[in-house]
Amino acid sequence: MLERDLYSKMYFETFKEACEIVTEYIGFYNERRFHSSLNRLSPSQYDAAWRAG
Repeated sequence: MLERDLYSKMYFETFKEACEIVTEYIGFYNERRFHSSLNRLSPSQYDAAWRAG
């Protein structure tokens, strides 16, 4: 995912820039991106639904 979504599409000027963008992407992937394994919900939405019962 990371290579397909970032590395193959972007050119990073510095290591710091790459680190910031990768960190942002990981946050997006883990919190907001829809996952087929979670019934097309984001992890945050799935957690809220699970807690609500």
